[in-house]
Amino acid sequence: MEVYFLPEAYVSILGIDVFNDPKAFRELCRLDGNPKELLGFIILLKLGVTMTGFHDGDEAQRAVTAFESGRWDQLTGELQNYAFT
Repeated sequence: MEVYFLPEAYVSILGIDVFNDPKAFRELCRLDGNPKELLGFIILLKLGVTMTGFHDGDEAQRAVTAFESGRWDQLTGELQNYAFT
């Protein structure tokens, strides 16, 4: 259903080096077009990815999870729009 990656892994999404490109988080949110937030996770439903530790500067919590389509469907009513600060 899902697989997660920590910074020790090399993760590339649409050619973006997630853990090493300082612009990766913003670019992935832009590409998704509708980032959501819930419980400290940024959920990119269109890309099928969650990210944590990137948006709040908590490097110790940085992780990326790829999930299957529909994984977050039961929680869509709880998802908040994510706005960059």
